[in-house]
Amino acid sequence: MNEAVFETLYNCGELKAAFIGGSITEGAGAQDKRNRWSTRITGWLNSLPLGNTHITEINAGIGGTESTYGILRLRRDVLQHKPDIVFLEFGVNDVAIPEELSARCYEGILYALSQTDPVPYVICLGMVNNHNKPNRSPLHRKLAEKYGLQYIDVKQGMDERLGPADPGVNTERDSMFAKDNIHPSDKGYGFYADYVRSQMTGDSFRKPYCPEPSPDCARLTGRFINATDMEATGAWEKTGEGDWNARNYGRKGSSMVSRDPEGALVCEFSGTVMMPVLRIGRTYGRMALTLDGVTTEYDLYYETDHQPVTPAWRFDLPDGLHRLEFRPLGAKNEKSTDDLIRIDAVIVAE
Repeated sequence: MNEAVFETLYNCGELKAAFIGGSITEGAGAQDKRNRWSTRITGWLNSLPLGNTHITEINAGIGGTESTYGILRLRRDVLQHKPDIVFLEFGVNDVAIPEELSARCYEGILYALSQTDPVPYVICLGMVNNHNKPNRSPLHRKLAEKYGLQYIDVKQGMDERLGPADPGVNTERDSMFAKDNIHPSDKGYGFYADYVRSQMTGDSFRKPYCPEPSPDCARLTGRFINATDMEATGAWEKTGEGDWNARNYGRKGSSMVSRDPEGALVCEFSGTVMMPVLRIGRTYGRMALTLDGVTTEYDLYYETDHQPVTPAWRFDLPDGLHRLEFRPLGAKNEKSTDDLIRIDAVIVAE
C-alpha cells in the first residue's frame, strides 16, 4: 500500500474515527484493548505516511446490542464527538431482531450520518463468530451500496481463507475464537484487522448519500429518561452516577435498585418507541414489566456481573402517552444470590 492510496487523509491534522457496533467492536475477548480490531486499525492508519494527520479512536461498541439501540444512541456515542470517519457494524447481533426492523434502523443510522454536518466518511463492516449461521451482512451490504459505501465482509474473508465454521473440526478457525465461539481471541482480532486492512483503499473513504431513503427508514434520535428521575414507590435506592444522555457509563452508570415486591418505578412518555436499559447478572432476580397495563415477567439472572442490556424494546407503539412500570417480584433464579432488579434508563424517541 502506498502513500497515494490514502491521499484523502493526507495532511488533515487531527481526525476522529468512531467505531459503532456490538461486542466484537467493543473488543470482548481481547486480553488487552490494544488488541481489538478497532484499535489495530487506528494504529495502522496512524503508521501510514499521511503527513501531519493523526487519528484518534472513539470506540462506541456495546456488547449484546443491535442497530435498534445503535440508532437511539448514535447522537450520544458518535455524533456528539463530530467524527471524521465512522466504522459501522451490526451484522452479527441484528439476527436477533426482525429483518425489516434491522433494515429500518441500519438505514436510519446511515441516513443520520448522511445528514450530519460535516458528513463523515463511513465504512460498513460485517463481523463473524465461529458458527455457520446466517447474519445480516447481505441486507446491510445492500443498504451500504444504496448509500454509495464500501462493505467489508469479514465473514466472507474468513470463509475464503480458513474455510467455513465447524467447531472441533476446523481447528485453525477455532484458534481465532474464545471458548464461547462467539468472540475473537487476540489472534482472531489480528485476523479481523488484517482482513479489513487488505480491503481498504483510498476509495474506501466515501460519504453516505442517498437521494431517496426508504419510506420505512427510521429517522429518529433517542432521549434517555434516567431511572433516577422516575417516580418511585416502595424501597428503592440510587446507585452509580451520571446522566445517561451524556455518555455510556457501562456498569458504573446511575441506576435505581430494589428487591421490594411492593415497590414500583414508573415512567410516562410519549411516542412510538421505547427501550428499557437495565441490568442482568448473578445477583438479579425476577422482574415484572408493565406497559400500558400489559405485564411481562423477566428472569434477570445471567452469568455475568451488572451487565447493561436492552430487552423489551418496542418500535411499533401507537403514537400518544404511555405508562411503563418496573416492579421486583421478590423472587430469584435458583442460581441467583439475590433478588434485586436494577434499572438504568428508558430510551424514547426525541
